[in-house]
Amino acid sequence: MRIKQTFFTAAVVVSFAVIGHAQNTGLIKQRAREAATKAGGQPGLPQHGPGTPGQPGAQPLTPEQKAAAAQQQSAGKLTATIAVLRTRPEATPEQTERLNKDLQTYAAASAKTDALTKLANDLGAALPGRKFTSETQAQLARALAVLINIGNAPASDVQAALRSANSALKFAGVPDETLKVLVADMQAVIAEQQKPRAAK
Repeated sequence: MRIKQTFFTAAVVVSFAVIGHAQNTGLIKQRAREAATKAGGQPGLPQHGPGTPGQPGAQPLTPEQKAAAAQQQSAGKLTATIAVLRTRPEATPEQTERLNKDLQTYAAASAKTDALTKLANDLGAALPGRKFTSETQAQLARALAVLINIGNAPASDVQAALRSANSALKFAGVPDETLKVLVADMQAVIAEQQKPRAAK
């Protein structure tokens, strides 16, 4: 009889513990729903702050932000292309065309002229076999990314990119005469982008 009473008492204690746990869990969930409602959201849905992409409050990118994003993307692509070219004794027509395609893909619309094609061809002839380090090839790629899509960048930034490209090419061992041609090519690409739109 005492054993039955003991089992009965234990069962009652366990039942109350389970009920208490369920009540606490329900209370926690209820408080979470109330907190979400007070925060202006809906229970069970992730909350987003103002301006989150895909939300009504998101702000469109400015021209400067678009240019910066394009420059970052093109720099990565150009770095890979330069890395291939520098290991070759000379560029094949396909490799030069790849470089031209990379430049054309990420260049501003106003830069897509014969001047850009000439820059690609001259780079294709100058880069193979040069002593680029990983740092200087990335430096050249970043400079080119700016020069082919200057956007509304200040003139000082454009000139800094031109000097950076010149420095990377010189460090890699590009001859002075070839370097002068490449700098002139880059200046021509810059000039195309600076022409008044009405004149195009």
